Amino acid sequence: MNAGSKTNRIIVIDIARCYAIALVFYGHFIEELMLLKNPAAASQYKFIYSFHMVLFILIAGYVAKESRVQWSRGTFLKHQFLTRLLPFLFFTLLMMIPPIFLKGKFYGLELPSFEGYSSGLINTVFGLPSFCIPSWFLLLIVGVEWVHFGLFRFLKNSNVKIFIAVILFYLVGYWLNLKLDLFNPLNGRILGWNYFFIHEAITLYPFYLIGIYLHRRRIFLNPVSARILLSGAAVTFIFVLISYKLNTGPFNFHVYDAVVILFSSHGHILLFPLTAIAGCALVLLIAGMTRPQKTIVWLGQNTFILMCLNGFFYHYINPAVARWVSVNLPNSAPNVFGVGLLVTAASLMLCMPFVYFLHKLIPQLVGKPKSTGLLLKKEFRFKDSIAKKPFSDKETFHRRIPVILYISFLFLPFVPLVNLSFISTLGGPSTPVGLFTLSNYIHVFQNPALTASITNSITYVMLNILMTIPVALIAAYGFSRYSFLGDQHLFFGFLALRMTPPVVMVLPVFFIFSNLNLINKPLAIALAHCLFNVPISIWVLESFVSAIPKELDEIAFLDGYTFFGFFTRILMPLMAPGIAVASFFCYMFSWVEVVFARILTVTAGKPISMAISALYSFRTDIGLVMATTVLSILPGAFMIYFVRNHIAKGFIIKQVN
Repeated sequence: MNAGSKTNRIIVIDIARCYAIALVFYGHFIEELMLLKNPAAASQYKFIYSFHMVLFILIAGYVAKESRVQWSRGTFLKHQFLTRLLPFLFFTLLMMIPPIFLKGKFYGLELPSFEGYSSGLINTVFGLPSFCIPSWFLLLIVGVEWVHFGLFRFLKNSNVKIFIAVILFYLVGYWLNLKLDLFNPLNGRILGWNYFFIHEAITLYPFYLIGIYLHRRRIFLNPVSARILLSGAAVTFIFVLISYKLNTGPFNFHVYDAVVILFSSHGHILLFPLTAIAGCALVLLIAGMTRPQKTIVWLGQNTFILMCLNGFFYHYINPAVARWVSVNLPNSAPNVFGVGLLVTAASLMLCMPFVYFLHKLIPQLVGKPKSTGLLLKKEFRFKDSIAKKPFSDKETFHRRIPVILYISFLFLPFVPLVNLSFISTLGGPSTPVGLFTLSNYIHVFQNPALTASITNSITYVMLNILMTIPVALIAAYGFSRYSFLGDQHLFFGFLALRMTPPVVMVLPVFFIFSNLNLINKPLAIALAHCLFNVPISIWVLESFVSAIPKELDEIAFLDGYTFFGFFTRILMPLMAPGIAVASFFCYMFSWVEVVFARILTVTAGKPISMAISALYSFRTDIGLVMATTVLSILPGAFMIYFVRNHIAKGFIIKQVN
């Protein structure tokens, strides 16, 4: 076969893709026979899984357009969403329908039920598509392409750099997955760390780079005689046949004595990559010898759709057919191979009309954003724009490293915080220790003390802001617009009061509020916080008032405005950024303050900060503590989000002033 022309180049790759997707269908059926204790199926499963998923990664690198690394980040992310994530979401929603009518295999999910669908959706959001297991590969390829987009611009100018990156990425990824074992259902680690399988993307990215290197060297593009292709296929087949058996581990997912990319279970550090590369070469060589057929090429052009459609066979058809075969047919290797071929061919034939109609009706939802269909007639276009400042600029990148490291350091504590909030740390009859669960958040809302503490904290903050801002605004206007004896000393006195430690004021405040019968009431906490929030608010707002020309006051009074009307209708709208900044400082103090809350509350009225402290005991439920902490962060995050523009503008105005 002439593999040198541009047309044949596309055909060779499409034929290889067709063989790759056929191996997926075949492997998933053989897996069911293996689970029924069929030794011949187990051997064939181990052979196929030693290279077939790596084959997809290598082919993806082979056909990757190197120019895309110069895209702007927005263009790249939009392309990823339309060609990868949108099909994933579409097939996930589509595969949620059959469980209503059919009984399938969903690994612990009780479908159809609210609990089953809820757990399945949570699994899917956190990286494991429970309703369509085979679609996990779409998430993996997204992770690999993200790694490629971020790093290849530093490697593309040198094949030596690519070779070094292949070795380093493989060794680092292999070590991380083997030592940390991030994603292993045997240890209760199914969710939390495997977003887009980024841990596995690091390990498989070297094979993506190998595909790029092969394309650069025009391997499989130049004309090659059939004798050389046949000899190469025979050598690689013998090598895989020997080496896959020698790979005896260590496997993270030790239930299967085989490579399982889904669970980052690779086996031997040298035999895994060598066998995988030999297996990829075997399929590509066979593809080079195959005469092009329209059906084969067409199937190869639609592997992502077929991968997702395979979920129907994976969950519903394969288990039932495998049970029938196990009962009625001998377990010999030829029978397993023959039945596997028949089931694979039949499955692909059944998928063909669905692929055709999906392309005709809704191609935009199955990875063809620039196509139009009978139902969806509008293209999902995106502009292939080049980044204005390419990230390949080493000087720019080096300047950004400290900022990236600093931001990563700031947000690093949130990773275990959020992760532990979804983990059962004490355990129980239905939730063993280490299991992913929502029970921690459910317990927060089922605990009257915790829900009351959240309500109390919000009440304290709102009361404090409502009392502080009007007083501080009027005082700030007075300090800005009028001069009087001792004004600077009084202004400094307010700031000195703010710098006083809260514990110094506790005793006198307690005596005063006790005589006023305000102990254990929200108003007491809010008033106590005013002692510290009013001074800082006056200081913040005074500079904003000074930034507004005094002539505006005079014009407003000449136009007939009263002082109250001028204040509410003219000054306060202009002061919105300053009010947002002052409110932000009030929130920060009131939400986390503990000293006054501990003294001025007895039973009721405790804020969230004290409630979290009370959760620590001899036998602390860390998961519950983390869930409560996450919920305590959310109100402040929402507040900052909704007033972020005013806060940013306020800090800029104050700095300029």
